[in-house]
Amino acid sequence: MKKIKLKVMDMKCMGCVNTVQNFLSKIKGINDIKVDLETKRAIITAEDSLKAEDLIDAINKNTNYKAQLEK
Repeated sequence: MKKIKLKVMDMKCMGCVNTVQNFLSKIKGINDIKVDLETKRAIITAEDSLKAEDLIDAINKNTNYKAQLEK
């Protein structure tokens, strides 16, 4: 298991948080998701085989939000 921390831009309301959380919950290999509107952060607990880059690409291509790896 590993934690992946992403910045998710353009979230403005709890509906945005729910959209991101619901989208991520459908991805195989994710065990836990915490999305925070105030910090615009998603903290994901995932299987070691899941790559952060794949999550970023999926969010960017399939939602109205832009994600990047948190530095």
